[in-house]
Amino acid sequence: MAGNPRKAKSAGSFRESMAKNYRYFSVGGLFLILVIVLVIFLATRGTDVVKEGEQNSAIEDIASSVEVPKDKYEQDAYPNVNTICTSYMNAMSIGDSDTMASLSNALSDERRAFFEAQAQYISQYADYHFYTKAGPEENSYLVLVTYTLQIVSDANKLPALCSLYVCTDESGTLYINNSDLSENDEAYILALASQDDFKQLQDDVQLAYNDMLEKNPDLSARVTELRGQINSDVQAKLEAKKQAETEAAAAQAEIDKMKKNIMESAWDGDWWLRAYDANGEKLGSKENEEGQIFIEPQGFAIMSDIDEEANKKALAAIDERLNTQYGLVLNNPAFSKYYIQYGEISTYPGGYKENAGIFTHNNAWIICAAAYAGAGEQAFKYYSEIAPAFTEDTSDIHKTEPYV
Repeated sequence: MAGNPRKAKSAGSFRESMAKNYRYFSVGGLFLILVIVLVIFLATRGTDVVKEGEQNSAIEDIASSVEVPKDKYEQDAYPNVNTICTSYMNAMSIGDSDTMASLSNALSDERRAFFEAQAQYISQYADYHFYTKAGPEENSYLVLVTYTLQIVSDANKLPALCSLYVCTDESGTLYINNSDLSENDEAYILALASQDDFKQLQDDVQLAYNDMLEKNPDLSARVTELRGQINSDVQAKLEAKKQAETEAAAAQAEIDKMKKNIMESAWDGDWWLRAYDANGEKLGSKENEEGQIFIEPQGFAIMSDIDEEANKKALAAIDERLNTQYGLVLNNPAFSKYYIQYGEISTYPGGYKENAGIFTHNNAWIICAAAYAGAGEQAFKYYSEIAPAFTEDTSDIHKTEPYV
């Protein structure tokens, strides 16, 4: 006889959900995710809801698919494991998602949002104990952490429990493994979590938690209220993040469009153009007889980080075509005659004022640009050419103050 297709679909959805959450089951406290073994409720994808019998059957099916050691858990037995778990839990308690991420190999946006939101209402975690079993990989551990937490402005210590999967990387460093695992490893960890000693530990914490709430109706009401508030805060955080990502993507698209336009219209092949005249002709281009390269666009374009390879070429052109022992000139070659389309700049003698003169403020832009692009030696060379402390031997040739 054919099986019930809806039941099979529900069990499959449950298994998929379990595979994604098997390391994140939590008991007590303010946690909203209760999965594996002590599942209070579980909404699967779509409209399918797994009934308790189907749920238990799915758990047994997954857990029985692999062989695991039957050893009882060890309590507080691994100092290094306890240390990283303590650091992770402490960061969790204050909503320090960056530290949590640094101690793990992945941290989802949902979990970041949850712990950041929860931390607003929690004063501290305390009373850690670590119950450990060997994991599926070499030097890996499934750890159930029991602890207490306090709600802000409340003296009661709520019992809680959560699971962490600790692994060892190639360098021997421990980390919290939050990434997707193979189906076999997932089944292995679920089988460990389903063993009697772990189940009893979870039962004990859950019973203590329920007992505390039953004896303290005000606390129970507060917990219920905070769960709703935390859910609302998490949703708001995720929606804000999504909105920010949408805005960032739109801004990046405009940036990319602008960079493309700049490369097409302002890049001359080895340096940046100075401008287009009233007739649409280029200034500061190889196509010009004089005034082929100007200082200003090189510095600002490099600092605008339009194109890394273009930056390198522009820095080389600056050094080759604009630099002198007295500093960087404004343009090169200097104009030797009057150009009506350029006006005043071409009326000065070569090397004077805006016609290939040396202005220290323009030099400073290039110094900053070179430093920004990682060309530290080139930046210091240009600084040394204009800084008064380095130009005492040539001070007699300066007709004005050294900062002009």
